[in-house]
Amino acid sequence: MLRMSEPRQSSNSFPSQRLLRWRCALWAAVALMGGGLFAVGVVSYYQSLRISPRYIPYAPLLADLGLTMDWLALWLVGWEIAVMIVCGLVSAVIIMRRADETIAYLISLTLLFIGFGLSYVVAQFDPLLGAVVITISFYFFIIPPNLFPNGRHVPRWTRFTTVIAVPFFLLTLPLQVSILDIRREEPVSELYEWAVLGMLSLVGLLVVGQVQRYRHHSTPVQRQQTKFIMMGIGVGMVLEIIVWGTALLPNTAHPFIAPDESVYTYLSLFMMLVSVALQALARVSIALGVGLAVLRARLWDIDLVINRSLVYGSVSLLVAVAFLLAAIVIQSLMGEQYTNLALLLAMGLALSSFNPARRAVQRWVDRRVYGLRFELDQLNQPESALPIQRRGVLSGEQIGAYCLLDLIGSGGMAEVYRAEHNGSFYAVKVLTYFDDVPHELFERFAREAELTHSLHHPNIVAVHTYGEDPRCFYMAMELLEGATLYRYLKQHGALPLEAVIMLVERLASALDYVHSCGLVHRDLKPSNIMVNLDQPWRVKLMDFGIAKSATATNITGTGAIGTIDYMAPEQIKQAQTVDPRADIYALAVITYEMLTGQRPFVGSPAHVMFAHLNQPPPLLRHALPLAPAAVEDVLLRGMAKDPADRFNSAGALAQALSHAVYMTN
Repeated sequence: MLRMSEPRQSSNSFPSQRLLRWRCALWAAVALMGGGLFAVGVVSYYQSLRISPRYIPYAPLLADLGLTMDWLALWLVGWEIAVMIVCGLVSAVIIMRRADETIAYLISLTLLFIGFGLSYVVAQFDPLLGAVVITISFYFFIIPPNLFPNGRHVPRWTRFTTVIAVPFFLLTLPLQVSILDIRREEPVSELYEWAVLGMLSLVGLLVVGQVQRYRHHSTPVQRQQTKFIMMGIGVGMVLEIIVWGTALLPNTAHPFIAPDESVYTYLSLFMMLVSVALQALARVSIALGVGLAVLRARLWDIDLVINRSLVYGSVSLLVAVAFLLAAIVIQSLMGEQYTNLALLLAMGLALSSFNPARRAVQRWVDRRVYGLRFELDQLNQPESALPIQRRGVLSGEQIGAYCLLDLIGSGGMAEVYRAEHNGSFYAVKVLTYFDDVPHELFERFAREAELTHSLHHPNIVAVHTYGEDPRCFYMAMELLEGATLYRYLKQHGALPLEAVIMLVERLASALDYVHSCGLVHRDLKPSNIMVNLDQPWRVKLMDFGIAKSATATNITGTGAIGTIDYMAPEQIKQAQTVDPRADIYALAVITYEMLTGQRPFVGSPAHVMFAHLNQPPPLLRHALPLAPAAVEDVLLRGMAKDPADRFNSAGALAQALSHAVYMTN
């Protein structure tokens, strides 16, 4: 199997040391120039805010609240400083780690301009200079992302955005000067809204281009990078929409966004303070998203981040809209003199709706957007809510024809006892608390007993009988020596290659037999495999509680049934359509774990789930540098995301693994 390598980021990914020094020098010059202009502009911005005709009408309202214009000026200036610090730090990290990549270098300059250029600060030093800096900043904001990550305009039509951006920004220079000069009293040009619409259109074209690049041209790594960029820009745009929404409504328009439409009320003041913070967070979000994409840091965690961002971002937007509408309605009913009470009541209503909205949105995102068969919240719940509180309580009791003796083990679903019958010993698995057993667990237990009793294979645990007692459900199985593979790996770590081959061959034989019977195990994992390495043939596959027949209906519902650490991507998406290749995927994961002592994907259940869906399997050589390349190829094929790319049978995987080892030797 061929292994694909990621292409270089650009044709000049490795510049000469001389060019590298010039790049670093230019970055330092831009950083010093921008930092100097920002430092001078901050002082001027603070002074301008204290006496600006746009903000002075808030002075009486601030005084009623025990605040001053100095406090308002500090609030606005403080957020600008915070953005500058974050963007500067991210830019510095990129230049230290990725200065040899042209696109990464351009992105680092972009972040500098986002930090000190996209604000009112530099403009207070000189409005025309501020407009020029903002024009350059906007251009940097549009062009490098269009070229990311390989330095080419892909798709080709994105060149159009680059071409029209130059005249657009030049034509808006006079308008920018009038907007940035917060001391002037003349009204802003009527073209202001059109200029904002034009800027948003350019950003929209950028987003569309990134989506098309993602769908038709990107490698897996580049797709993850694109997700970071889109997450940053998406969060930023959502926050900007909220900011503009607060400014355009008649009762909340404020001078930070709409200087000619402002109304000077308590509600308007509150919305302005929130808008300043949200716009700063929007710029920080873009900087962090682009920065993480360039650094390629924790690329495969982005899916969970996006999921949570969609949920909490959507909920926050809904709650913000609910708060805004409630505040407007309540204030209109109670009058201006009860503004503070109106705000408190509106906030209470909005906060009380947060959790119900979060649950509804989480379900919608997981099911509709990601196409999952369960919600992420279910991954953190045990497969069964049934508690085991009376451990060993049935010891000494007669269950059916079996006398229960020692408690061997217990789990969330059942207890297992060593039992005696006619001088022979058995393992009897009982589902306790007859009156309290959820119907779903009864079905799973009965299904496991029925299916396992019908299977006859030397590597599948034998069920002798099963039935129902007034106190429990039970099934009597052969008493196995040894330990579960899970416990063995936990105590001893990785297994020798020869032992792994032996275990895989026997497990594959059992799985091929199960598949020939028209069943899919669906929960293959080390804790469902009994091993005794002192007797190598003693390998037993257990627990068919969620096995699926090709003709049976799905009794497990849509919850997170199964173990996410070993679950195939298609099983995560749709449990009813899985076939034997899902078990082959799990067998490959277990094989990797036996060879290395660790699972290929680790982290929280949600992280692991998204890794199964999107992250390429880790290379075996990273954990075992001396592992044969042919063995690595077998595991990569066994853990392929597309079932069609995997082995056709478990036996084929075992045979390929054995052949890879012995051909190497």
